[in-house]
Amino acid sequence: MQNIAGAREFELLLNESVTAGDLLKFLTPPTHFSHSTFENFRPDIHHPSQLEAVHLLQRFVRQGPAQPRSFFNTLVGRAKPTAGRGVYLDGGFGVGKTHLLAAAYHAYEGRKAYLTFQELMFLVGLQRLDVTMSSLANYHLLAIDEFELDDPANTRIASTLLGGLMNLGVYVITTSNTPPGSLGKDRFSTGDFKRELTQLSERFIQVRIDGEDYRHTHHADDHTPQTWLRPEAAQALERFNGNSAQHLRLNFDELQQQLASAHPIRVRKAIEIFDALTISNLSAFTHPHDALRFVYFIDKVYDSDIQLMITSLLQPDELFPRSLTTGGDNKKYLRTVSRLTELTHTKSN
Repeated sequence: MQNIAGAREFELLLNESVTAGDLLKFLTPPTHFSHSTFENFRPDIHHPSQLEAVHLLQRFVRQGPAQPRSFFNTLVGRAKPTAGRGVYLDGGFGVGKTHLLAAAYHAYEGRKAYLTFQELMFLVGLQRLDVTMSSLANYHLLAIDEFELDDPANTRIASTLLGGLMNLGVYVITTSNTPPGSLGKDRFSTGDFKRELTQLSERFIQVRIDGEDYRHTHHADDHTPQTWLRPEAAQALERFNGNSAQHLRLNFDELQQQLASAHPIRVRKAIEIFDALTISNLSAFTHPHDALRFVYFIDKVYDSDIQLMITSLLQPDELFPRSLTTGGDNKKYLRTVSRLTELTHTKSN
């Protein structure tokens, strides 16, 4: 039987506490990437770097943790005491980085953990840096999605934590929209942290993945039903409401209020019980804090494979005005537009 939840129900879920134990219990790829493998990755033949990344990661999970010196001698031609413990997947949004990260996780047969960079930083905040290092040192492979350095504190924490884990023998694969040399750019004075940034980047082999946004090219000319509608499309809204068992309906103002009331890390736990979501009257964002909370929210909706319907007078690429997209978070906004395009194209029955 269908259960339509409103703002109050979502608020209660959103304000439930998240403990370190909650995060450590589910260190696996999200639903959307739960079946990602190297075999079902579809590289773009016009961008050879995608297939090259597949081959390197396959070798990494097969040989790297077992034979670190010989494996990285092959890749970089020399052995360095602090190098050869990580692979850094750098590229634009929609080129398959997270798919490959999840594929590497699934292919590796040893002890492994998967989490986002924001979850990693939150974990440190909950249980201290040394305890987090102890918790993660038991794994042979650590997969970290959406690596980013937003402030000086994260820079020091990431450098110390990942450096310490690698020194203990943990291998790391991470994805990012930002090349290692540009981490922190446009967010804080990176010159003050040159040593930390250099030490961190030297621990990784950078793998650049080029290509077009798969979600855009895949949906640009298709004819699948779309669930991004103008507000007057009431009949389509009613049909969408009847297709799910757990359906959350929020208008734009309610959504902003709810997301502002709790730490973003709680979104995943609050949203994962729903299989459908309707956001009505979605409007352009005027403040970066509201926009970034929405970015994280859509990431979790996407990760959880939740059906999405949006009513708005705007198109996805009109949600984030130029005043927001000229800074260091522009790639996050573009990724959200890309994911919204995919989420609001539904499969034909």
